[in-house]
Order: sequence, then structure tokens, then C-alpha cells
Amino acid sequence: MKANRLTLFAQRVRQNNQEFLLGIFKIADILKFTRYTEYTILGFDEENDNKPITKGEVQRKLNSSKVESIADFLIHDPLAIFPTNLVVAIPGHVIDEFIEDEFGHVELHINEIVQLEIEKYERSNKGDIYLSIIDGQHRIRGIEVAIQRTKNIIKDNERSVRETNHKKYTDEILKQRKILKNLENFELSVSFFVDPVLEYQAMIFSTINRTQTKVSPDLVYSLFGLTKEDSPQKTALNIVNTLNGREGSPFYKRIRLAGSGSKEGKEFYKGGNPVLSQATMVKSILFLICKNNRDADIERHKTRKYLLESSNSELPFRLYYGKNNDEKILRIIYAYFSAVRKVFLDENGDPFWDFHDIDKRKPINILQTTIGYESLLMILKLILLEVSEEEKDDIEKYVGYLEKAKNLDIKDNNNPKKYPFANKTKNKFYNDLGRKIWGTHFALKPETD
Repeated sequence: MKANRLTLFAQRVRQNNQEFLLGIFKIADILKFTRYTEYTILGFDEENDNKPITKGEVQRKLNSSKVESIADFLIHDPLAIFPTNLVVAIPGHVIDEFIEDEFGHVELHINEIVQLEIEKYERSNKGDIYLSIIDGQHRIRGIEVAIQRTKNIIKDNERSVRETNHKKYTDEILKQRKILKNLENFELSVSFFVDPVLEYQAMIFSTINRTQTKVSPDLVYSLFGLTKEDSPQKTALNIVNTLNGREGSPFYKRIRLAGSGSKEGKEFYKGGNPVLSQATMVKSILFLICKNNRDADIERHKTRKYLLESSNSELPFRLYYGKNNDEKILRIIYAYFSAVRKVFLDENGDPFWDFHDIDKRKPINILQTTIGYESLLMILKLILLEVSEEEKDDIEKYVGYLEKAKNLDIKDNNNPKKYPFANKTKNKFYNDLGRKIWGTHFALKPETD
């Protein structure tokens, strides 16, 4: 069996006395010369047809959740892009011909063994991969998963067409074939390094990943506010911003927004930096509309009607989002946490919820922490299962529930603390609230160190 001749077109790039080749390729073409592998190529065996030398202990394990998220991103997001380069190592001995013109345009003719082994890999997962990925293995694997997942959907619907001849299956096949075509024609920029030694590959990988600045989650959610597209993320962000900016709200100036460190932010907060972050609160509301991050990313591109049709009691805000009633979500949160502020008072009648040293905003009790907020929100989910629709934004209704727990030791002057500001406290505080409100039949969550 003879493979078609594989030719790679690229441009020579020089950076700080280093050189590499840069090309643009469709995904369908990239998958003709490389794949993700768990192993790292340590060298090539000259006595055995220059086959790759690998060792099991030098592995690059994938994060399966990240791979699935990439596949979802490619399939469901019409604006999906990968602007950063894939980085690939080419062993010199598979280059049959290297042609370069005076402008640095390069043409690489690749030995047929590369494509023959890729084809063997596709059939049995046992072929050798000669052009190995230095950086971008999650992207490549995510692309493979997206393509295979789409092909599987097409096959399933083709089977259903044969069995029922129903038009909805034919329509789905056409839809998925369009997605598959888009996936295969998706273009990526690829940086090629010819014959890089293992240490140099490690340096490249380290430099790329070490120098990237992690984007603040607060900033990520803030960007949803700039788009005109409707989404659960944008709804959650708008609710958080309203709660933070509305005088009289239990969250007024209490949420640390993106940009709070700027001159304008410091002026708004009068020098105090809130404990509860925008990202934390947006996620907490978002996950009462969508089940998890993966679903939220997919449903960001769905209509409100789609979410309405799949509403359930485990996601109490999903119904309101589906009915385009974001205001009801806002009123529920406003009412419930207003009740928290009203019920839990110190010996002077002052709310434990309030920060008295507003310039420092340093939490001195569990209610003022992110952990306390999350525990209280878990309790709200349970209350919403019991109260009528008309009562869900009624402050006094929530007061009636929370008053049963008003004698909890919120001040907590104990040594050691009963409610230390640590993750393990979330379930502890939730359990104590739940036992007071519902009694001994309340289902406890495990409290682990």
C-alpha cells in the first residue's frame, strides 16, 4: 500500500537567533501527519528503520474533562477559534525534500511512512506517530473527539432513517454533516521544529505554558456583559451587578467586581475590597440555571425555550431563565439574603451580615465569608422546593425558616473556632442550619477535614 505524497507548506520564522517553520493547515490535513500520543518520543532507532523510541514512564496524560470541553466548544460554539499555534516536532529523516525560495517560503516533502503509520494508527491505534506534538495535545485530542462524536451521531441517525424514514433524522444528518465539514475545514496555525532534541522540546513547552498569564475569572464573566448575545452567563452577571450596585440590597458594594482595584473601583468601594468575588457569585447563580460548566458552555448558545423545555427542580432558576423572567431570580436572592441580614443579629441587635469596619471589610464571622454565602445558598435551594411561587420573593417567608436557626453561634469566639474560614466549614455550617430548620430528619452532608 502506497500513501499519497504528503507536502507541507510553511514560512521560515526567526526569533532571537532561533528558527522554526510556520504553516496554516486544515484540521483534516493536520490529522494526516500527527495525532495525540501519551508517550514522548525520546529518539529514533537507526538500526530499526528509524522507528520512534518511546518509554512508558515518560508520558503526557490527558485531562479528559478538558478534552471533552474542547470538543463541546468546537461542536456547539459558532464562534469557536484557536488563535494560538500548535507546536510540532519533525524528525529530519522523514523529510525527503526541503525546498525554500528567497522569501523564506518552504516546501517539505514528507516520507510516505508518516502517512502509512497514521493510517495504521486510525485502524488499530498501533501505528507510530513520527511528527509529535510538543504543545497542543489537548486541542488535537479534543478535535479528534469532536469529529468522532459527530460521525457517530450521523451513523445513529442514518440507522434511524433506515428504520423509520422520519424526516427529523434526515434533518439531523444534514445538520451534523455541516458540523463535520466545518470541523474538517477548521484551520490551525502550526509551528514546526525540525529535529529538536528532547531538552529543547521541554524548554519550548515550559516557555509557552510558564509565560502565559492566567485570565481572572472575574474578567472572563465581565466580558459576557459586553456581548449582545443572550446567555445564562450574561443573565447571572447582570443580576450580580444589580445586587452590588443597588442601594438597600444585601449585596450593595459587597461584591468584588473586575476592575475593583482601579481608581474608579477604589472610589466606589471607599478603599475596602469585598471578600465575595464576582466570579464566585456569578457561578453560584449560573449553576442554579445550568448543571455544570460543561452544560453552561453548551447552553450559552441555546435559546431560552430550549432551557425551559428541560427545566427541573435541581436547577431552581432554570425555569425563570427559560421564561425570560430574570427579575424573579433577582428578587429571590434579594429577599432571601435580606432575611439572612434581618434574622442573624448580635447582642446589640446589629446584623452579623454587615461589615462594621467598612474600610477593611475583613470578615469576622462565617456569614461574611464566601463559605458562608455558599452554605446559605445551598439552604435556599431546599427552601425553594417547599414554598409556593407567590412566596419565593417574600422576605418574611424566609425569615420564618431562618429564625429557627437564629441561635447558632455566629459570633464564634471559641478556641478552636467552630466555623473556621476553611472549605471544610461549608458543609458544617450547612448541616447546622439544616438541622435547626428541619430537625433530625435533615439529610446531612459529610464533614471532612
